[in-house]
Amino acid sequence: MLIFIFSKMRPETFLKLTETKTRTTVHPILALSIVAFWAGLAGLVFYLNTQSQDFQLRQYVASEVKAAAEDATNSIRLNWTAPGDDGNSGQASTYEIRYSTTPLNETSWNFATQLSSPPKPKPAGQSESFLVTQLQPNQTYYFGLKTLDEAGNTSAISNIATKKTSAVSFPNCVENWNCNAWSACESGQQTRSCADQSACGTQTNKPAESQSCPASTNQTTDSVPPNSVITAAPTTTQITPTFTFTWSGLDDTTSTNNLKFSYKLDNRAWSSWNTQTSLTVDNLKNGQHVFQVRSQDQAGNIDPSPASATFQVRLNSFLAVGVQKGGQPKVRTYNFNGVLLNQFSAFESAYRGGIQVTVGDLGQDGHSEIVVSSNSGHRGEVKIFRPDGSLITNFLPYGMSYRDGLNLAIADINGDGLAEIITAKQKGLPNVRVFGYRLNRYTQVYKEFNAESVNYRSGISLAAGDINGDGRDEIITAPAGSGSNALRVFRLQGNTIRQVAAKSKILDSANSGIAIATGDLSGDGSAEIIVGPQKNYAPIIRIFTLRGTNIVKLRRDYRAFRTVDRAGIRLSTADFNFDGKADFFISYGDIVQPKITVFSGSNFVKLKTLNVFSSRDRLILSHSSGV
Repeated sequence: MLIFIFSKMRPETFLKLTETKTRTTVHPILALSIVAFWAGLAGLVFYLNTQSQDFQLRQYVASEVKAAAEDATNSIRLNWTAPGDDGNSGQASTYEIRYSTTPLNETSWNFATQLSSPPKPKPAGQSESFLVTQLQPNQTYYFGLKTLDEAGNTSAISNIATKKTSAVSFPNCVENWNCNAWSACESGQQTRSCADQSACGTQTNKPAESQSCPASTNQTTDSVPPNSVITAAPTTTQITPTFTFTWSGLDDTTSTNNLKFSYKLDNRAWSSWNTQTSLTVDNLKNGQHVFQVRSQDQAGNIDPSPASATFQVRLNSFLAVGVQKGGQPKVRTYNFNGVLLNQFSAFESAYRGGIQVTVGDLGQDGHSEIVVSSNSGHRGEVKIFRPDGSLITNFLPYGMSYRDGLNLAIADINGDGLAEIITAKQKGLPNVRVFGYRLNRYTQVYKEFNAESVNYRSGISLAAGDINGDGRDEIITAPAGSGSNALRVFRLQGNTIRQVAAKSKILDSANSGIAIATGDLSGDGSAEIIVGPQKNYAPIIRIFTLRGTNIVKLRRDYRAFRTVDRAGIRLSTADFNFDGKADFFISYGDIVQPKITVFSGSNFVKLKTLNVFSSRDRLILSHSSGV
């Protein structure tokens, strides 16, 4: 046994991977060089086992690095035994913990990500544990730890602990079969048709579509139809987009529990026959609506006079505006008369990189939340606020090290009534990720996809809307920078998000970047796609729709501002005049006066100008509306 003795010991820390039961060892030549290095800074007692070619540093308990049981895809737990101020006695002053996706050493140490709030060291010999969160799935990480004493002496790096987070587990597509009523018995057979509402493409749990039936002999024919009644519908003007309708029915021979019902809202198709007696609609639009219900008895008789309820909706809407460039990260909310309702800072006031703002109902309660993301110069963070400015939660869609800005959209891509948050980078790989609220946090719920070639690195613009009227939102993408001008539509099919349509040369310039939004301009239940240049181009507006797999241009071009104003635009839509149709909210794409001009979605007539910041300010705005 070799013993090196010095007057003052320097704090030392070591981690080990007990999960794989691997001993952490160091080659003697490396160990001697470490001792010599430490000896030049501070004293040390160091033990080397010379009976083996390799040896283990004895007085430091190694760490176990393992994925946290509560979320193996996004976090890793570090464990180690606290070192002392002087070797294995006393108490160290501070920990410095860093990690990287590439191997760590003294040369790369300062380039690794440093954890901002490490635990305070415990007395020597006690167990330490720390959960590292906001990591990315299916990624190998390298962790190292240094300790400092009260005199400022710093240890060398501990052993490097390595662990790979689990890949995102995407749920299998769940079949959801819906069948219409059995046909009348004919020649001892009844038939019906069934459709999978989830469009999984499998038939594992498909119900039978034919069955035997007894031939009718001496049975009395029931020819009297049932009566239908709506038991709950809006009786006053509805100011939120969510309402639960209820209904029932009466028949002379079939009990109420055995009746089947079909319902419809406005001019939509009748639903398939089923036994449900309530329906929650969460996307009611401004204007007059008619809800109808009809019933069917066991003999197949259908109520010829469906129950009907007519009601008005006038949503209590608001506009959320953020500073995308040119000022503090403020968010302001206004009513549609231009009255300021509230304002708050989404990030620290010293940050001047700008923010992105979008609005949507994430809680399925009929009230919108405000979702904000940072631009470049700040870690890529998404924050969700209530309209009063109180923070609900936050998450890092691309990890702690990404700092080049995020673009956002909100969409219910699977039609379950719960909206997801869609993110894309403003710089880097063109991948788009979808996050849903699961187990009290936002986590990636579908496999990411690329919206452009992997060689394109100038950012992706996002929008979302139900552009084919099937009750599920599509994701719309376009290049946010120069080099491309293709518009793409993506849809969830089974459990995979796939491109279903694309159109190139959306704008005449491929160097302006594309601003995109969606809105139901015609009030027919299907959203149109609205595009314009983000910069360096005349402020034109173009409108497109999806027909099958073709993106088709509608109407002529509109010009929001003067043609000579080659500043580009920023876009959003909302029903400003409460007619059940979306209108255009347009601001400049360059640092000019911060005003938003509202145009009619029907004919582009100017409806109002909203001055949302001081006329002395020169800002680029990000805006979105909700209720």
